Amino acid sequence: MPKISIIVPVYNVEKYLRRCLDSIVSQTLNDIEIILATDGPASCDNICQEYAQKDSRVKVLQNPGSYGKAFNKGLDMASGEYIGIVEADDWCDSQMFEKMYIKAQKYNADVVKCGFYFAFDNEKKNRISLPEYPEEFSIYDSPEAMELQPSVWSCIYKKSFLKDKNIDMIEERQSFIDAPFHYETMYKADKYILLKEPLYYYYQGNTNQSVQNVKPFDGLNSEKYAYSKLIQNRKAWNELREGFLFATVSHLLWNYERIKSKEDRQAFWLEAHNYLNEIDYSGVSLYFIKDIRLKRFFEEVKNRRHGWFNIKMNTIWVKLFNLIPILKIKTKPNGFQSYLFGFIPLVSFKITSKYKIKLFNLFYIIAWS
Repeated sequence: MPKISIIVPVYNVEKYLRRCLDSIVSQTLNDIEIILATDGPASCDNICQEYAQKDSRVKVLQNPGSYGKAFNKGLDMASGEYIGIVEADDWCDSQMFEKMYIKAQKYNADVVKCGFYFAFDNEKKNRISLPEYPEEFSIYDSPEAMELQPSVWSCIYKKSFLKDKNIDMIEERQSFIDAPFHYETMYKADKYILLKEPLYYYYQGNTNQSVQNVKPFDGLNSEKYAYSKLIQNRKAWNELREGFLFATVSHLLWNYERIKSKEDRQAFWLEAHNYLNEIDYSGVSLYFIKDIRLKRFFEEVKNRRHGWFNIKMNTIWVKLFNLIPILKIKTKPNGFQSYLFGFIPLVSFKITSKYKIKLFNLFYIIAWS
């Protein structure tokens, strides 16, 4: 049995694929299985077959049908103790899987997650993202962490854990299918370990990345799926719903800002309104949403007030007021920090189609005990 099976979903990445595969076959952990799940085109298929002929550890899964199917089918055929995911336009540090496997063995972990680089063609632009939580991490101690970038490709997962807990990926061809998988592995894991070292290179220069070509409802459909899974686990939902609500609103705002047409934005707004009003968040205080802009987005979507809402025009004003907490109160037991703002007059403006300026005097009372 290989120590780790590494699944690589491949589609239209011939420009970057060799760099990715070279970083995997040269890992210091030699006892690995590499599953190349390729949906073409022929140039990618040929590269996958070339590596399979040169290295007996490489297996090719032909035409899985989508990223999610590539992972699910790859998981079914994997023989490794642990499962890793590498995206075909990214690459890995040569010691990544050895270091992660050592950590997994030390703790008998269900999941090990490392840090990563936001990687650019100009290395001087690279930025490091490291886990900020304790090495032995529990989402129940830090539910606000549900909002963080999923980065499922910087993890290894015990195969028996994924199978026993029935954790798989959305199979529709869409963006953001990693978020529900990320949530589910966090709240179902008995041992979730953070390796505070950047070992993965998340490449930012591929204009064909799904995150660069978001369809209007991808993010919303992903969050709906995540909610439908989480609500089935009442214990997890009761303890994590504030964190989940914070995460889902944050992700919806991120998605909304990337929708280009006015018609798509309005349609997204209506669907997001319906979704947020379906969520069972009775008894949940909004104190955990510290960012006023995010809080306002939630309130306006929930109450279906889209007509005059303009995120970009309000960004500067909101960021200014986020910098002036009057009194900081001690951290809540669940990990969310609270602030007392009192009365904050927020003056924002919107330029209408007739170039008239409308002023809105908005008062927020944000006081949490």
